Amino acid sequence: MDGKEKYRIEEFYLPNGLRVILKRVNSPKVSGALIVRCGPNYENKDNNGISHFLEHLVYMSGKGASRRSLATYKIERTGADLTPRTGKTYTEYNFDLPHARWTGLLRATLDAIANPDFSRKIFQNEQKIVANEILDDDKWTVFADKLVFPHHLLGTPILGTVKNIYSFTIRRLRAWHRKFYQPQRMVLVVAGNLSTAQLMRVLRRTKLFFLENKGIVIPEPVSPKIKWGEKDVDYLGENKLKIFFPVPLDSEKRLFFLYFLRIINDRSIVAIYSKIVSESGLHSGMAIDEDEYTELHDFFGYSSIDFWAPSHKILRRMERIFFNWLKKVAKNGLRKDMVYRVYCQAALEANLNSDYAEWWRDRILEAVVGNFFSSFEAYINPTSMDFETVKKGLEDFILENLCKNIIIIRNLKKKAKEEK
Repeated sequence: MDGKEKYRIEEFYLPNGLRVILKRVNSPKVSGALIVRCGPNYENKDNNGISHFLEHLVYMSGKGASRRSLATYKIERTGADLTPRTGKTYTEYNFDLPHARWTGLLRATLDAIANPDFSRKIFQNEQKIVANEILDDDKWTVFADKLVFPHHLLGTPILGTVKNIYSFTIRRLRAWHRKFYQPQRMVLVVAGNLSTAQLMRVLRRTKLFFLENKGIVIPEPVSPKIKWGEKDVDYLGENKLKIFFPVPLDSEKRLFFLYFLRIINDRSIVAIYSKIVSESGLHSGMAIDEDEYTELHDFFGYSSIDFWAPSHKILRRMERIFFNWLKKVAKNGLRKDMVYRVYCQAALEANLNSDYAEWWRDRILEAVVGNFFSSFEAYINPTSMDFETVKKGLEDFILENLCKNIIIIRNLKKKAKEEK
């Protein structure tokens, strides 16, 4: 019995090719998401940012006077929550709907995605909003991505450029929507107290159900050619460091990447985070980049660990502590208390959250985007693997992905000042 069968997760396809995944859970909400295979990994220099801009037009949730006629505004007035996100390869439209009104709200939500509002007034307003987002974006991350993936779509920013945003036209956005928002490129995930028959009754009344499978073949991106090594840069006067490393494509090995993510972000006294940050006299200054690189889809997977500090001297010290830790792991393995903490934490979270529709929605989404379904049992229930297996898998992941090929980018803007 695989994980989907054990956890009673139903999966089926509509006649037009739309993939539907349903998890029945006794919850006061109906949570779900429609994900579309659309993002910067399918863009080019001239249209970079168009996927994110389209997300704004599809799923606007503002409550200004000019938006009160929009479907999304009417949906959120009921207490529902609509949260979109554009990643490198996927655009996600998450929704949390009150169970008492889920049928009408789900239909309205899916219709808003299948047939977005492209009115001139809304279009121009969103141009300004997206342009401001770009100006406020993390410029260091954008810069580092371009440096590591200089001739690949992974190096293009999700938000695009201000110049591109103001060059887009309504006609161009409509064409992008028609091309990418095809049912065979979509996955609908729903979690809540409802049956397959109830869900199908709603779906048959949506515009999404009648979307035509145009059969447009869109080439998938190829894996980037990586030049491993170190590079010192001079950028924006920030004391920051990024360590890029590959994440395996194999779904079982990816599970240990998720454990590694927990190891890095653990704030306990036994954690490496505490050692690096506390010994440097900081309260924060280290994190793993979860947003852009955990889309571990079929083509490639990369992640990065970020360090930041008030001075370049402290940043160098943090780097030394981290790499000394990696050397100890390579030689002696991970400390049991460090691994056991995240092992128990993952199991506890699963037990505490298994009755919540939004938790199941998020786990299934991660399984779809990260291709975890073949290891879904171990993904949902960490204790299905014994502790020693988890510890060994984590150690192997670190040895294979952080002790061999990595890229280090250091910002040396303040080094000269400090030396003086």
